[in-house]
Amino acid sequence: MLTRTTTGRPGVAAVGALLVVCLVGAPLMSLFPVAVWELALSLGLGRPELETLLVTPVAVGGTVLMVLISALLLRGTGVRHPAACACLAAGTALATPLVMALLSPTFTPVPGDALVNAAVVSAVVASAAVCACVLLGQGHARHGVLPGMAVAAVGLLLLPLAAEHTRDRSTERRSISQISEFGHTIAVLDHPKWAPVGVHEVHGGLRMTYVAGDGADPSAQCRSARSRPAPTAPTRPRTATAPEPRPQGRSRAARAWARTGPTRTSPGPCTC
Repeated sequence: MLTRTTTGRPGVAAVGALLVVCLVGAPLMSLFPVAVWELALSLGLGRPELETLLVTPVAVGGTVLMVLISALLLRGTGVRHPAACACLAAGTALATPLVMALLSPTFTPVPGDALVNAAVVSAVVASAAVCACVLLGQGHARHGVLPGMAVAAVGLLLLPLAAEHTRDRSTERRSISQISEFGHTIAVLDHPKWAPVGVHEVHGGLRMTYVAGDGADPSAQCRSARSRPAPTAPTRPRTATAPEPRPQGRSRAARAWARTGPTRTSPGPCTC
């Protein structure tokens, strides 16, 4: 891939040209699909076939121009397979924003918008692909750009997994920051046999996950709660009333008359 000097080391100009193509050209080329998409949306012709006919020449012409400039730069510095290397860098740069927009829209390795992240990722993937070509093309091996194409394909396929991993980490960090900045008391499980292992954001709330320690029974708490007797309602205290004082010197009939009033009795026989 690289030309060698008399000492067997790669030329400085060739290494510099590859770095310029990967670190400067690839990020700039990654912005080209976004520009084409914005151009198609700004036309507003209302007919998709007409918009396609107008945008396709621009897309093809821009891609060919970027590949041609990169190939001329690499050829001038003595890089072997300049056209294939330029196509590898340009293809990786053009495919990266499309893959990120379709498969991993939440992947944000650096702070910034989607354009900044697409430029950074395209530079990293293109550099890895070109480095694979350089390392595996030493000696008598003549693999060309095949190792670089394999590395670029693997890197693009790993973007969804990386997006899932970074999303989980960002969600956990955001949840932990919300808990730490919360000004009120949060009720949590405080038991020596249970330990918190994570917190997750679920439907606008926070779900804390606990694991049991060594020898802890997860169902012990439930069994103890079920075996605990249910609390009974407090009984209303009864007030004892003092017995009615029994009057002295009165007959039983008089006492009954005092309780129930006068009773009507039938007249007895008259004894004159």
